[in-house]
Amino acid sequence: MDFTSKETACHILQPLAYNLIRKIRKPNKRVRSAYEQYTIHCTAYEFESNVLKIPKPLFYDGPNAYVMDQFEDMYPLPEPYFFHFPQLVAALVSFRQHMISGGCWPRDFSIFCINDRQFMLIDFGRFGYVDSNRVKFPHENTLYTLEEASLFYGLQIYDEYDFIPSPPQSPKCVAS
Repeated sequence: MDFTSKETACHILQPLAYNLIRKIRKPNKRVRSAYEQYTIHCTAYEFESNVLKIPKPLFYDGPNAYVMDQFEDMYPLPEPYFFHFPQLVAALVSFRQHMISGGCWPRDFSIFCINDRQFMLIDFGRFGYVDSNRVKFPHENTLYTLEEASLFYGLQIYDEYDFIPSPPQSPKCVAS
């Protein structure tokens, strides 16, 4: 990554000295707090893979930021193209199991290409928490079963002509 800040929809990635990046949460965005993202990132970093890389989270730099290892500029890989890389799909299935066992549900993440055999995941702002076989996503009142979360927010194999159902409007709800 060059030494200029990059903006995403919900974050600013700010390069720091010593090959570090500060990930700053933009105000009023419907993603997890910086601290929650940092703790989820720590769980994700424990995942071991030669295919799916996760930069090392270093410290919480609150209240709206945390710091991680720097990573090189990469290009995003749209989800429909994940399936052109079977090794990536296998790694994502293993990653999901790792995250569920760590109490988190991967959702709305972006994959970036390092090369045609290695990929990187750096976004944890929309991940849900798993508790008692239920999944709660940030800024939503809906409490999903594992099956519902898998149906609506799991890794889906589809092409441009497949129908993808919308999530239910009011299944089991919890108080905010």
